[in-house]
Amino acid sequence: HTHTHTAKTMPFSKSLAKAEGNDCFGKTVEASLVGGIAGATFGALSAAWTSKPEVGQKTGPMLLNTAGTIGRNAGILAVAGATYEAAKCASTNIRGKDDVMNNMIAGCLAGSVAGVSVRRVGTAVGTCAAVAAVASLVRLSGARKGNKQHTEHEHE
Repeated sequence: HTHTHTAKTMPFSKSLAKAEGNDCFGKTVEASLVGGIAGATFGALSAAWTSKPEVGQKTGPMLLNTAGTIGRNAGILAVAGATYEAAKCASTNIRGKDDVMNNMIAGCLAGSVAGVSVRRVGTAVGTCAAVAAVASLVRLSGARKGNKQHTEHEHE
């Protein structure tokens, strides 16, 4: 017998593959790369401002510390970017519509990555709320400007 999956019953792995006709896996990888690059840039700037080399300090440990700062920031933002896109695609597919709620769900999950990375529940809750709010505002501002991509499924 044949089985057709609706958006609401599609397994997560399939919802990650295609949501609303978009390549979710490709978007997730792209978001991870963009997040990683942004995190590495932030980490490099942070290391440049915070490291205070002293006369006679060995170069090796200082370079390792700088690389660690860059790597930590790159990793956190790469995971957050991938989490956002994967959650948005999955939410769109599971809920069967493309609206601001998907951005809020994805933003909350991506934001909580920061709290998980430092093992603090309060930070996870706070960054969840903050990133969800920003993601919804970005989505809504795009819809108000008449961005067709953001408005075509808004009132289904």
